[in-house]
Amino acid sequence: MACKKVTLAWIANDVIRKATFMKRRRSLIKKVSELSTLCGVEVSVVLDNPYEGEPEVWSSIPDPVDTVLKFETLPQSNRCKKMLDQEGLYRQSNEKLEQQLERLEKKTKEVEIDHLMYQYLGGRNIADLTIADLHDINKRIDVKTKAAEKMINYLKGYEGEVALPAMEKESGISKAKAK
Repeated sequence: MACKKVTLAWIANDVIRKATFMKRRRSLIKKVSELSTLCGVEVSVVLDNPYEGEPEVWSSIPDPVDTVLKFETLPQSNRCKKMLDQEGLYRQSNEKLEQQLERLEKKTKEVEIDHLMYQYLGGRNIADLTIADLHDINKRIDVKTKAAEKMINYLKGYEGEVALPAMEKESGISKAKAK
């Protein structure tokens, strides 16, 4: 049975709040323990328990103070190597989106050039094209010609065999002998 969604709000009832705290504390420590085991990292947790006098400390190593001291002795550049503030996170996300946009624009341009090329191969008048369009179509034809030559050479190398280059590349299927 799936857990219902919990609304994050202050629990007014003291008994329910304490029970929830204890449950969440156990699950947090369990998750931290799993993280330490699965990833092989040093992990320490300090929980300030309002129901007991002093904070609870859990650590995957005998002396968690060593981990804190080791972190504090690192140079500032190593401490924050992979940390991002909001601006850095935005910049990184923006760069990824710009790269994705460039790839999509390139793919769109290729599809448009292919469409133009097939229209003119079908009999449309070539005088309507600009020099830039002709240049792009010429480059696209060269790319397709090279791909076709590569495929022909590949197939010539496997005379008497059924070659499945696309399937081999994607799934690792070996060539089957022709019957």
